[in-house]
Amino acid sequence: MLPSSIIAQESRGTDNEILQIRIYNLLKAEESRSRAKERFKQQQEVVKRWFDKHKAGTKEFEVGDLVLKWDHLHDEKGKHTKFQ
Repeated sequence: MLPSSIIAQESRGTDNEILQIRIYNLLKAEESRSRAKERFKQQQEVVKRWFDKHKAGTKEFEVGDLVLKWDHLHDEKGKHTKFQ
């Protein structure tokens, strides 16, 4: 429903009826926000499960494996770019 039509609809009636309509609309909006928040939370869990399964696999290192070690504490600031 358009906001202008909501306002027009609310302007008809007594003060008590207008207040009840506004409370109803606020409750309805809160329910809608709660459902959207819950759906968002569920979608985030799906994405996390997929990422954990496909991208963040458990790589176990063994003696002799080559790994990249970055000495961040002793590195000169500003020496490296973002993708270097």
